[in-house]
Amino acid sequence: MHNETNYQASTRGRVLRIDVRVTQREYQRIKSRARKAGIGMSAYMRSRALSDPKGALTINVDADELKKAYADLKRAGSNINGAIILNGAAIGEGCIVGAGALVTQGKHIPAGTLVVGSPARTARAVTPEEREHNLANAQLYVEEARAQL
Repeated sequence: MHNETNYQASTRGRVLRIDVRVTQREYQRIKSRARKAGIGMSAYMRSRALSDPKGALTINVDADELKKAYADLKRAGSNINGAIILNGAAIGEGCIVGAGALVTQGKHIPAGTLVVGSPARTARAVTPEEREHNLANAQLYVEEARAQL
C-alpha cells in the first residue's frame, strides 16, 4: 500500500521497516516521550536506537539557578558521593562529606572539616590541598553541565 507517509519516508531513503512488539504501557510511554521530545514516534525510536541526541529529553535550566547550584557546590565542597544530608543540616564552607555519610537532621558541620560515617562525625580538618582539589572538581562539574545544556 502506497500512502503519503510511506512516500515521504521513501524520498528520504527510508525504505526498510522494523516491526517491534510492545505492550500497551510501553506504547504509551514511547508516545509520551516522543511528544515531550517534540518529534514523531518513528523519529523518536530511530534517534534512541541510533543514539541521536534529538531523541534525548531536553531539560531547560535557568542560568541563575545553575549559578546558585555552583555556589552551593563550591561552598559545600565534595558532596556528590552518595551521602545523605537530612533536612535542616548545615554544611560549612569547604567541608568534605565522606561517601555514604549520613548527616542527620539539624546537624551543623563546621567549615573546613571532613565528616564520615553514619551518623556523620568529624574526622579531621580538611587540608588546603584537598580544598583546592575540590574547588577544581566543582568547576569541572559546572563545565560538564554547561556542555550538556
